[in-house]
Amino acid sequence: MAVGCFNSFLTSFLKVLLVTDPLVDSAAAALNVHAGHFSDPRATPGLAHFCEHMLFLGTTSFPKEGDFENYLSSAYTYMRTHA
Repeated sequence: MAVGCFNSFLTSFLKVLLVTDPLVDSAAAALNVHAGHFSDPRATPGLAHFCEHMLFLGTTSFPKEGDFENYLSSAYTYMRTHA
């Protein structure tokens, strides 16, 4: 059976690309957001950079700085060694 691809758009206009391979028994997901400092409103330069830091500086689930990055690194290592 061949690898399959499917393109679609969500109601939020997010473009989705699904790739399937029936010979693989694992799944993965990735996200690429085409936004950054060029998307900052003129009145608030640095807003994109601030939001980026908010993702990595602590949440309820990952309260300490670096906790989320460490979790992602551990999950990636686990997936590579158990695939």
